[in-house]
Amino acid sequence: MPSLLPYTHPTTCLVVDDDTMFLDSFAHRYGDTMLCLTEANPQHAIDRLKALAASLAASDSSVYNQISAVPDGIAEDGETLFRVETSSIVQIARSLERFAQISIVIVDYSMPAMTGLEFCRSIKGLPIKKILLTGKADDSTAVAAFNEGLIDLFMVKQDARLSEKLPVEVARLQQEYFIKRTAGISPLLQTDEAAFLRDPEIVAWLEGLASTVGAVEHYLLTTTPGVMLADPNGKTTMAYVYSADRMRAQLEIATHAGAPAALIERLTAGRSLLVCPSKTGFYEPRFAANWSRFVFDTVPVANSAAWQVAVNTASAVDLRSVSLRQFRRVRSKT
Repeated sequence: MPSLLPYTHPTTCLVVDDDTMFLDSFAHRYGDTMLCLTEANPQHAIDRLKALAASLAASDSSVYNQISAVPDGIAEDGETLFRVETSSIVQIARSLERFAQISIVIVDYSMPAMTGLEFCRSIKGLPIKKILLTGKADDSTAVAAFNEGLIDLFMVKQDARLSEKLPVEVARLQQEYFIKRTAGISPLLQTDEAAFLRDPEIVAWLEGLASTVGAVEHYLLTTTPGVMLADPNGKTTMAYVYSADRMRAQLEIATHAGAPAALIERLTAGRSLLVCPSKTGFYEPRFAANWSRFVFDTVPVANSAAWQVAVNTASAVDLRSVSLRQFRRVRSKT
């Protein structure tokens, strides 16, 4: 069953090869489609990776630390409640440094200073995916290294289709990188509020929306169910996803709080989502005068009757100063 990860964003790929012409060619060919750094000296690359790992371990930033969900009581229906050990997963998107994370290393096997396998063995403990470039497809050493778990993939450097295959494999390994990185949130994802991440129709709809708005990253919203999408320029789109239970709850809470009749009418019709800037996202009396700012019409999702969705393209979340475009601009100057 297709599922959506709680969050993903572009990360950096480090390419290590003593052939500077290959590195220049790599940067020229893939630089526009992926974030990449190149290094001709393998020891310098090892030092860089270990220094980065040390700085990440010492950082208090949620961008680097493993996000985890911890038990936070039991609901009336017996379901375990969880809270996330950050103010919000969305906080990750507020740091430009998220793009500097090195998730994949591509290293040439044949280098005079050390072999690619020696390089991979020296960084074996780091949470980085490793691609080894070999000279031939039946390289028994590479096969053994893969079976040992020392590398995640080996590819033939002279393969005429390398430029076609490599981006696909990089995308796949980056997905695996985030699967491991978000493993600590898995209890949260089993709750009803996040169940839409496992619904194939909602996942397909979210992926279509991401394509439409040109999103390159997404983040699970932990207060109001849904996902925040961001394009390379930092423009965000909020996609809200409500279950039938939440649809009922938003009406019941608004009614109990004495909400304006016009709002009750909208919610009773069942074709609007209320997304208030409150701790729970539900209505509070302080929103009586401006409730219309927080109501969004639902949009249809093919073959999905379990969820109601709405899109907010006028979000106040501004990521321009910490966008992928800004990161590329800053990196080009260093």
